Amino acid sequence: MPAHRLLLATALLALPAPAAPASLAVFDPGQGAVSVQSPELRGISGMTATGPGTFRIVDDVDTAPRLHDLAVSVDPVLGTIATAVAGTHVPVASGSQFESVEHDPASGGFFLASEKDHTIRIVDAAGAETGSVGVPAIFALAQGNRSLESLAFHAATGILWAANEEPLVPDLGSGLVRLQRFVDGVPAGQFAYPLETPRNPGSGFNGLVELLALPDGRLLALERDYDGGFSIAVRLFEVRWTGATDVSSLGSLAGASVLPAAKTALLDPGDFPDGMLSGIANYEAMALGPVLADGSRSLLLGPSDDADNGFLVPEALYPLRLSGTSVAAGDPVPVLPVRLAVHPNPFRTTARLRYDLSEAGAVRLEILNLRGGLVRILENGARSPGVHHVVWNGRNERGLPVPAGSYFLRLAVPGAVMGERITRLP
Repeated sequence: MPAHRLLLATALLALPAPAAPASLAVFDPGQGAVSVQSPELRGISGMTATGPGTFRIVDDVDTAPRLHDLAVSVDPVLGTIATAVAGTHVPVASGSQFESVEHDPASGGFFLASEKDHTIRIVDAAGAETGSVGVPAIFALAQGNRSLESLAFHAATGILWAANEEPLVPDLGSGLVRLQRFVDGVPAGQFAYPLETPRNPGSGFNGLVELLALPDGRLLALERDYDGGFSIAVRLFEVRWTGATDVSSLGSLAGASVLPAAKTALLDPGDFPDGMLSGIANYEAMALGPVLADGSRSLLLGPSDDADNGFLVPEALYPLRLSGTSVAAGDPVPVLPVRLAVHPNPFRTTARLRYDLSEAGAVRLEILNLRGGLVRILENGARSPGVHHVVWNGRNERGLPVPAGSYFLRLAVPGAVMGERITRLP
């Protein structure tokens, strides 16, 4: 293990896990699901970022799973998707029913979690198996194939997380799944994770389908709730394991006195308009996208539903925005040839906008609503270098006052787009 990784991993194990900052929040830009352009992709079971705007996907085909390259172009202000195109693919070990994939930048390889044989395999960029992670034997005691469904890898510390989808057979009745931590492939703590109660307990079920490690080490967890008919909803949580009981030695969680990991809801079905993230949109993949102009992150969800069973949902991505997390080392942050300021913000009647151009060029300054719809064009034409001032009187293109609430200020200059959220008070 590299010396720097050893120190970081040792420190993380010795100290409490980070507390949840109040600023962590998820926002839906309102674009909805965007189709992935690909004649070959058959479902998105897991996805992982490999670079700014580039990803690897594992498809949900039991007999011949494949890793696909994916390129996604994201609007740097709104966090919406401009294009999503799947490219080349490579085969991986067949018959393994891989449900999650995580990229290891140090090796260039990938971790793959199998819900069928309860393993975590390691493959290289060409899909050839190079090793495995030693999974505790208790994960083999799953209900059918509802075993290892999710992975999350924090590259800076070498910490890998894994979890089963629904309670293991010895844990039935507890409402708990197991959140397993590894450091450089070695088990290093196991914690109980409490699932939400299904919306329809009689015929439906709810499970943990994906994890995501943020740059600062915190975890996000995606739960999927199936009502037993034709409705699937998802919930997103921040997970905290500070003070949680290490359950590695417990053969059963049913009736056990344990303190589970804590979680905070970031997104639930009520946060979406009718039809969004519902119906048969079986979302079970999650990855961070590029850093946006305001320092927040693009967060992408992907759906799958076992391409072998004839119930395949369209291959698509659902964009979200995540604020409150740090930027990882090496993540490109937009460096823009313009500076933008708004005062006061929030405002009631008039907001004063100032932008500073480093060179002459075409400028478009506009106000958008939270779904990206145009509210008002404030500037549109060539401007000289230097400081420029603009006033917005809180009115739209028709001269009517806009309702109180939040809007986006979007500034586009040659080679760059940036933005700022602006709020009008009642």
